[in-house]
Amino acid sequence: MVTDNHATIGMFYMTTYNHGHCANRYPITSPIRYCLGFCNTRTFVTRKEGMWSQGHECKSCQPSRMETLRIPLVCDDGFTFEKNFKNVVECQCTKCRPASR
Repeated sequence: MVTDNHATIGMFYMTTYNHGHCANRYPITSPIRYCLGFCNTRTFVTRKEGMWSQGHECKSCQPSRMETLRIPLVCDDGFTFEKNFKNVVECQCTKCRPASR
């Protein structure tokens, strides 16, 4: 999925001690993408060596290829700089990973 360009105004921001609030004041021209989709996930019953057991297979839609975008930020005092942002290029169904704590 792609975020609407107009919705990207102010999406990237930070506050610095020297320059105050800094943000992108214009739409990002490159499409800002995110992964969204359906992947087959299932729970099943199987028989191995005369025993019945339950199994599961979990997949989720995850980024498979990323690109680095350089986002221009303008600060309250007029100072400008670029911030790197990892942007999704492609997504694919991959095996679920346990949530990190």
